[in-house]
Amino acid sequence: MWTLIGPGLATIVGLFLVTAAYGTHRISAPGMKTGLVSPMAPALALSQADFSSAVIVTYLVAAVLALPVGALLGRRYPTAVTAPAIGIMILGALLVAFANATGMLAAGRSLGGVGAGATVGATAMLVGRLRDRRWPVAAVMAAAGFLALLSGPFVDQAMADALSWRWTFLAAEPLLLAALAASTVAGIVLLVTRRPVRPAPYGTPYMPPPYPPPGPRP
Repeated sequence: MWTLIGPGLATIVGLFLVTAAYGTHRISAPGMKTGLVSPMAPALALSQADFSSAVIVTYLVAAVLALPVGALLGRRYPTAVTAPAIGIMILGALLVAFANATGMLAAGRSLGGVGAGATVGATAMLVGRLRDRRWPVAAVMAAAGFLALLSGPFVDQAMADALSWRWTFLAAEPLLLAALAASTVAGIVLLVTRRPVRPAPYGTPYMPPPYPPPGPRP
């Protein structure tokens, strides 16, 4: 159960970053589609098409491609998958926060999507191994993920109005660092406490059946 702290937190942050690129202001002008306007779009001079391709599509495509890989490898090696994936998310969020061009922005979102997809897949496998507590934990994770998706635009707009849209992604860094630390500690603890099975005599993992003592039989 406690091994889910790091991957679960990273999963929630990854879902938050899906919608954190949007704001809450809406655009409605003649000849233009009505929709949300991202605070980063005017700051980086992004058109609606550039924003969709570089920020949204890249993140979602990378996450979808990485999700089955994270699920497949995370079933047996959860820490070996989640720790590097969270590190990739940290790097991706930093690139987005300091992006000054479309290429850097797209690269950061791609890395973030890869890390988020792998983490979500590994977390799903960990939840599936909980047996009796599987469904309550899955319900809590689903509710937290939904709230993260829902709050993304509001947090981004509040950050943009108070400071800058870049702080939305910088604010995710401490949470990702905490998730990385929790995943690393969990992996170390599991590695140290795992006791190898010592084979019994005759190379068998169990004691051989008793034999009668040598000597004359009555």
